[in-house]
Amino acid sequence: MKKVIFLIALLLICTTLSAEVSKAQKFFSRDGKKASAGIRTGLNIAHQWGGDERFRRDGVEAGLYISGFFEYKVHKNVALVGELVFASMKYDATYFELPFIVKAIIPVHKMVDLVLGGGLYASFLTGWDIGDFNNVNGGLILSPGVEINTKVGIFLADFRYELDFGDAYEEAIYATARDKIKHGVFTILFGYGVPLPF
Repeated sequence: MKKVIFLIALLLICTTLSAEVSKAQKFFSRDGKKASAGIRTGLNIAHQWGGDERFRRDGVEAGLYISGFFEYKVHKNVALVGELVFASMKYDATYFELPFIVKAIIPVHKMVDLVLGGGLYASFLTGWDIGDFNNVNGGLILSPGVEINTKVGIFLADFRYELDFGDAYEEAIYATARDKIKHGVFTILFGYGVPLPF
């Protein structure tokens, strides 16, 4: 009798767990859902060029990049992405950034999409070693990548390049020497997203 009760209890537990797993997979599945949200993190590598080499930071400056994003598909192959970014640079400055990206989605497999994004951003520099950098700037983003859609969420990998529209330094300071120095950032990102129920 005890064995029968044990087997019935075990069957009920397995059935319940199976139902919960099915619900979780349905929640994390991207099928039929237009919106998603998540995080990205990675390494950014800044560089400068142009202008007077006496004031230019030659070489590269590496730092940390962390962002939260919201994405909404306006078509099965087109999505709009907004982000809030916190990033650091080697020379003790940090910045916040607000990118807006339009993303083309190219399915290559049931689970895998190639993506090509492009858009604009505004950046706000802060930190104790800003010096005479422009503390507000904006620019262009190009962002190819890959997305893997699984039953436990969306895994992302992006290679991003950002090019400031403005000069790297305030024009009023050393204008003849420092103007026309430009600033760009390469970023390698990995992330995770969760489909939202709408």
